[in-house]
Amino acid sequence: MKASSTIKSLAVMIGFACVASASETFSTTEEDGGVFPVHAKIVSGQTVHDSIVPGSVQFIAGDHVWTDDGTGILVFTNPSSPGPNCSGSGKILYPSGAWSLVISPSMAESVPITIRYSFYTNKNEIVSSQTVSEGGSSFASGVTTASGLTSCDNLVTGSVQIVAGDHVWNDDGTGTLVFECSCPIVVNVTNEAVGTVTSHSQEFQLVGNTITPGSMTVQAGSYLFHDEGNGKLICASTTASGAVNYSAGSIVLVFSGAWPSGQPVYVSYEWRKKDDYSGSGKILYPSGAWSLMISPSMAESVPITIRYSHYVDAGINEPATRISVSVTNIVLHYVTSSIQSGAVTPPMESGIVNVVTEVGSVHALAISSDWAKQYPGFKDRYGDDFGAAIVAQNGKRDGAGNPMFVWQDYVAGTDPTDAESVFRASITFDRETGNPVVSWTPELTPEEAVKRTYTVFGKVHLNDSDWTVVNGNAASYNFFKVRVEMKHP
Repeated sequence: MKASSTIKSLAVMIGFACVASASETFSTTEEDGGVFPVHAKIVSGQTVHDSIVPGSVQFIAGDHVWTDDGTGILVFTNPSSPGPNCSGSGKILYPSGAWSLVISPSMAESVPITIRYSFYTNKNEIVSSQTVSEGGSSFASGVTTASGLTSCDNLVTGSVQIVAGDHVWNDDGTGTLVFECSCPIVVNVTNEAVGTVTSHSQEFQLVGNTITPGSMTVQAGSYLFHDEGNGKLICASTTASGAVNYSAGSIVLVFSGAWPSGQPVYVSYEWRKKDDYSGSGKILYPSGAWSLMISPSMAESVPITIRYSHYVDAGINEPATRISVSVTNIVLHYVTSSIQSGAVTPPMESGIVNVVTEVGSVHALAISSDWAKQYPGFKDRYGDDFGAAIVAQNGKRDGAGNPMFVWQDYVAGTDPTDAESVFRASITFDRETGNPVVSWTPELTPEEAVKRTYTVFGKVHLNDSDWTVVNGNAASYNFFKVRVEMKHP
């Protein structure tokens, strides 16, 4: 007599997944964040730990402090208040710990950065993810766009930061990469001719404005003025003085005695030209495909660094207990296929055509224990109780990220002892028509395939309420689901 076990009506459906409640525990740390270099206006990096607790982060660089407001914005404060023109901003991406700081004017000297923050210590109870920092080729000189693909897919929303030189793009959690570089360009001017002396008290207008305090020297004939950094121009002659308006870019020279009539006035100084750069970007969470735009084009070729977190399988005994619950984020668990069809581009959402697999049964299943005998490691992994084994989790996940069971290996025709043996769907494109063609693996023998029903469903938009059976009209859909189930005997 063959042993068998009966499973009542079971099905794995795509939809909202429940979030398992977990007691959130965290730890607090202080670490070295590198150096804010002299004359730099922007710096970025990544914390040692990820899964940062919102509202816990503080950055300190010299007298400058950036404090996390709980939304990912780092609010700039300056306890020593060196002047009204000092300002700053920053961003912290909680999932990955990627951060960026901006200050204006640029740093007067190189200062170390200290980072204080809390991070979740039970990360696997919150989200099963890993954090990555990798090179992303280069943003070439003279170009306005760059694109590429991260090494890992299934990216965590809101975790992505891309850095190219002084330019930073931060993920806003919707797939948009926000261009964060608002720092000015420092311009050094030497001996700018601003006019000639024609009176005892005279104002001169400079080409530049937003002058760096303390950076100016003025030569008027034999009179040499030095900028004290407080708005005053000091001259060795007691009969001459002056003032500088840093924000307006103007100076006033005053001569109480003899004055250098008709002599030219030359001014050397540093000023902060407004950064005319603008940019934008996109990140596709399922595939890790990204694109950046900047205007005007890059002045020089700069390397690209990408920081992000991505979802990973937590393993057989450590299933992730939190799965994304929003319609937008369900796509993170979909198997994606990039378009490889040349000029043919069918209608899509987000530049990616998606397909998800589903294994289920609408009927009771009678599974013989002989099925397990073809897999030598079955008993070692699942034990001698066949009835318990076939309803055990197999360490795999379906297209929606839900844990799968051994009985689903039987339905799909996959190996329950091999984590890489999965029911997987893919998309190719007919080169003549451009229509998507959905296929799947494993390819079973005709004797086994005839025992199963394979159904392809489609959606135009991911948030459409229902899946529709695809009957030869795949070109009408952008998202697909393939379901396999055993035929009723």
